[in-house]
Amino acid sequence: MADDSLYDALRRGGYEASLITTYNVYFPFYEEVVLRRLRASQCRHNVVLADARQCGASLSDTFAAPRRAGSDYTLVPMRSEAAFHPKVWLLVGKSRGLICLGSHNLTIAGFGYNREMTNWIEFDPRRDEAAVATARTVWGFIKTWLNDQQAFLPAPALEAVTSMKNHAPWLEGVSNVVADPTPLAQGTSTAPLFDQLIVHAPKSVKSIIVIGAFFDTKLQLLKALAKRWPEVRPMCGIEPATVSLPGKQLAKRQFDFRNASTLADRSGYLHAKAIFFEGRNGDHLLVSGSANPSAPAWLGGNEEAVLLRKGASARKAAEELGLLAIRECQPIAADQWASISESVAEQVAEEATRAAIVACETEIGFAAPLAAFPTIPKRCAAKVGESEPIELPIQLNKEDGMLVIPADRELRPGCTRLLFALAGGAVVEAIVHHTAMIEDLARSTQQAQFRAALQELGAESGDIAKLVSAVEKVIFDDASGAASEISDRSRRSSNQSAAQNEANLKPETLAVGMHETKKAKRHRRLLTGTDLGHLLDVLIHRLGVGLSRLDANVDSQGRTEEDRIGKDDDMEIPRNRVDDVKIASICQRKLRRLISRMKVQMDQQADPGPTVLVQLVAVLAITRELRKIEKHERWRRVHARLVDPADQRRLLDHVMVSFFGRGRDLYSRVVATLGTETFDEIARLKGLLIWLAWDCGVALDERFGISEHREAVEERIRNKAVLLELVQILSGDDISLEEARTSILSVANPGVHQAAAKWLVTCESWGRVVDEVLTRIRGDRIPPVQPSQIGSLAFATALARPRLRIVSSVSSGAVALFDFEQEIQYRPDRVSSVGLLSPEGLSAASPPSSS
Repeated sequence: MADDSLYDALRRGGYEASLITTYNVYFPFYEEVVLRRLRASQCRHNVVLADARQCGASLSDTFAAPRRAGSDYTLVPMRSEAAFHPKVWLLVGKSRGLICLGSHNLTIAGFGYNREMTNWIEFDPRRDEAAVATARTVWGFIKTWLNDQQAFLPAPALEAVTSMKNHAPWLEGVSNVVADPTPLAQGTSTAPLFDQLIVHAPKSVKSIIVIGAFFDTKLQLLKALAKRWPEVRPMCGIEPATVSLPGKQLAKRQFDFRNASTLADRSGYLHAKAIFFEGRNGDHLLVSGSANPSAPAWLGGNEEAVLLRKGASARKAAEELGLLAIRECQPIAADQWASISESVAEQVAEEATRAAIVACETEIGFAAPLAAFPTIPKRCAAKVGESEPIELPIQLNKEDGMLVIPADRELRPGCTRLLFALAGGAVVEAIVHHTAMIEDLARSTQQAQFRAALQELGAESGDIAKLVSAVEKVIFDDASGAASEISDRSRRSSNQSAAQNEANLKPETLAVGMHETKKAKRHRRLLTGTDLGHLLDVLIHRLGVGLSRLDANVDSQGRTEEDRIGKDDDMEIPRNRVDDVKIASICQRKLRRLISRMKVQMDQQADPGPTVLVQLVAVLAITRELRKIEKHERWRRVHARLVDPADQRRLLDHVMVSFFGRGRDLYSRVVATLGTETFDEIARLKGLLIWLAWDCGVALDERFGISEHREAVEERIRNKAVLLELVQILSGDDISLEEARTSILSVANPGVHQAAAKWLVTCESWGRVVDEVLTRIRGDRIPPVQPSQIGSLAFATALARPRLRIVSSVSSGAVALFDFEQEIQYRPDRVSSVGLLSPEGLSAASPPSSS
């Protein structure tokens, strides 16, 4: 119907990843033709899911075996009770999608010679909600099929498939519209395809037309159609010269078979599969896809995928495809019946063909699931290029059910296949999945751009401004993708009670110090697969990746200060200092824009979700990294700052207003949506806020002299209020404390490390004192005392759950408690002061300068 091709779609561009499901695959065609076109069009991450037994047969064929699988693309052999038979193409990008669902295998014949039938749905995911719903349904089928393979495939291979969502966050989520057209799929965990079809069939059926290349011996699908609609006799269009009809004697007696050799006005093997239901009053249904008119395809056994078109569009498509013309075709003649093949259908693979196996590359060698082998292998050899196989040892890890094959680092990259010898002399070949190579391809374009900018920072010519721009794009340009991933976790925790939420934020006791918590509780991450999740992974969980060459104490030649003594630097090419000063100024402006956008995000959270919290973690993390980069010789020699201290302070003040200000309290509201579970991003946020307070020069000073200028007093009050909030939310979380400690020490110059560590210990100690006070307040063990001194701690006695605040002013008629947005005025008898004794040395605790 469509005058278009896959190559035309690729030329239009916009696709970053492809996934193909197929029964049979001719690997030379895929690798040398299709994959090359995909890569040439910037489609970097490519995945093939193919029937495991068919893959196994290809591995034993020297000419047809895959050569680039596991390094240039991901190959996943799919096991099945009968046959893994769906034919789906899914091409995705941030703003483009293409679904091809039909009858074609990934072969030269399927793409060029056969008469195939394929549904082509090309769409813009930003505008076509119905097509997005269709794509999400198809993506759900793929994940369901993958779920059935977990015992047989290593986790990195499965993760390579699901990382498709990195390139198209819109694949995940729940659609508010009905998928149109409607896809159906069959698998081990679904109802038979025929049972699903009945729900969509016309209420009153006038005729049924079936075409297909393979039937089962008992013609069970045709019998099921006849039983469900007894008043209708199904008409079957076949090509006598190529059809597989093992039940042809039954077909001659009971059903109406027509010679459809001329279908589509062209020659070629008739491999298309479809069923058209003609209904009354325009109620029609066209079903096309991978399912042959056989029992395994429709009544259970195979994995299959079909697409439903309904109403007038179904009849129009059937007419244009020539299906309605089958009524005019001649019945099968006697001589044609004699020539029809009764061979077994294509999807019944030879039992002697072993299913293909995947082994993944690990840090110590290779690993493969033990369940993938028919018996425990006796020996293993690595196939590297054209050389003789290299014997490798085998280790059995019964705890996780994996077969471990240690191998030298030098051998692993060139290994394409592992040969496993079984008892009795049989040999099983495993495709090697090179985990790191595939992970690199699986990164989205934005992730790749970010990593490229990050890698450049190790060089003297690294473009800092480009890094900040890449980060800004990741954080803000696809918030919907991050929100979609977070929403699933949020919903699971949303039913927790408000009391539990508040207790989780500010527990009843902080008596056990954070430094006393020896074992880090593992926190689950809110984000993993999206661009923003990748950004956080690099900046927080993989510190130093891409920045390993940035040593603050070495010059552009990698020499320390000691190494430079007595050396002639005439050969070093001097950098244009004016250029670096200008670059630093540009970097400041770009970071200022990033911070401004973050402030807008916080201000717009009338109904806050966790995305804003994760975005803030990313903004804080990149700010910290830039502060670390400032220590590099390149910037020190021109006295350049990449981060404006005023911008840092403005960010801190805005966070305190938005996250802890009266009436906004964004922090508590966001975390409440996540329930009682503690997520890694929350812990990182708390640690990074402590770092930001330190880097902004926030001091915990208990001295408030009556002769001081009001501005100085107000600054100390605000600083004390900042730390009062932050020490309370740390909540004994050792991950938060470790994040604060590593961040502070990474930014501080070596000369102030000791003072910086002391500042952090002081804050922690003050947190314990604050906790003791809160415990006494909640136990009604503090007698009411009217506040008499600014800077002291007090609380409003009328509140059901008292909150400690800083006294900002005292007069005979009113006491003002500090709030980040606006002071709160109380009558003196409605406020009680707290006698807070500082730990030893507390009053002198000011943050040292990082420089």
